[in-house]
Amino acid sequence: MFISIEKAILVTGKSKNALYRQMAKGHINFVRCTKGKRFLEVAELRRLYGELLSEPAEPTPDSIGQVHVNNDELLAVIGQLALQLKALDGKVDKQSDLIESLMAGAPQGSQPAAITTAVSTTPVVILADSPERDPDWPPFITCYADLAKRDEIKAKYAK
Repeated sequence: MFISIEKAILVTGKSKNALYRQMAKGHINFVRCTKGKRFLEVAELRRLYGELLSEPAEPTPDSIGQVHVNNDELLAVIGQLALQLKALDGKVDKQSDLIESLMAGAPQGSQPAAITTAVSTTPVVILADSPERDPDWPPFITCYADLAKRDEIKAKYAK
């Protein structure tokens, strides 16, 4: 079972710096998730430190993915999202008005090319100026697939 650094501090009684030093020296094996967070194996901690102060709780399906958020923080985020949604609604209304005005000025039965591309349901791929800014670029290399994806993106920009 893997646990976070915070839980490892609680079960071992060691400081965060002590755990990081042991990881840097290679005394504790750890895994890193795609977001960069480190997780330690409980068996490794027992091997290095002996008996643990308390046993880490097994994750339950209910506890996986739970986020503890302050209500004030949550309300602030909701407020920001509401403002962004209102701004996007305004942009959509402006686009609709523009399309209607262009349609009104177009000859009967024809549709200007600009409207065809604006209304098209085909997704448009906008490439970044460098491979590292590509939205598909894996920020961390955790497996061979991440390396392969990076090579694929680099090849796309090399053209």
